[in-house]
Amino acid sequence: CDGYDTRLCGGLNMDLFWDIFYWLVPIYVFLLIPFFTFYYEADDGMLMAGTSVGTKPNNRLCEALKYQIATTIIFGLIFALCFIFLNETDIPVREYSVQGGFGKGAVYQ
Repeated sequence: CDGYDTRLCGGLNMDLFWDIFYWLVPIYVFLLIPFFTFYYEADDGMLMAGTSVGTKPNNRLCEALKYQIATTIIFGLIFALCFIFLNETDIPVREYSVQGGFGKGAVYQ
């Protein structure tokens, strides 16, 4: 799979493969991992013990979805506001000019 010669890879479109792979990383980080954490934390242990009164097994799913949606909205607002108000910065950059080097009279900037 060296370069763009995909005959060695069975004709796979490696650009598409890596695009999909790089989009899956933030989906896992920002959506799936927090959702499964909320789902795990929603278990109070009473359903399996038989002491749960009036609760349904899908309550964990609903509670995890509520927390996930709320967390996504809050962090989405934070990211959007930071992008709107803090999207530019002034980083001081100095330009140096050096004469000499490898060739006679070479000027590097």
